[in-house]
Amino acid sequence: MSNDADSVVRVSGEFSMAAQRHVFFEAQSALAVPSGEKDELTVWAGTQFPNGIQQAVSKALEIPRHKVVVKCKRAGGGFGGKERANVPLLAAIAAK
Repeated sequence: MSNDADSVVRVSGEFSMAAQRHVFFEAQSALAVPSGEKDELTVWAGTQFPNGIQQAVSKALEIPRHKVVVKCKRAGGGFGGKERANVPLLAAIAAK
């Protein structure tokens, strides 16, 4: 039988990989306009997540979700770069 010390293998060295962080080509843009009845707001946004935009705007402005209308064109890619609510949210706050 062999000794446990005989079966130990130590490996050392360096490893590097030229990785690149994914960068989205699409610009983030939004337009928010007060509309309709009191406290209603229409937000146009390039987004993959209109429901999330509606929720974020409703919460930030303390108005019911049904008073926030989010309109958007189809957004392609599917990588999640259009899910953030930051730019539409800032536009909604400025419009308010």
